[in-house]
Amino acid sequence: MVGLGIVLYLAIKTLPQINDSEITLSKKSLIKSHLVFHYVEKIDDRIKYYSEKFLRRFGIILMKLENQVQSKLSKIKSDKSS
Repeated sequence: MVGLGIVLYLAIKTLPQINDSEITLSKKSLIKSHLVFHYVEKIDDRIKYYSEKFLRRFGIILMKLENQVQSKLSKIKSDKSS
């Protein structure tokens, strides 16, 4: 289900954007489309927030892993020279 949501989100983001001057809608459909776009913008903001949060945590995990690898390499190097 999440995969389908990601695919739909990426498909929507790649569609060409239409300028407001090109759209002529009735008042009822204008209100309806405004509400839909409002929800899409909210979802977009949340996706950006959580992806940034995830990438920051993932970066921290990678740095910790790199430190562990460097310490093991230095141990191996010091054992080899002894």
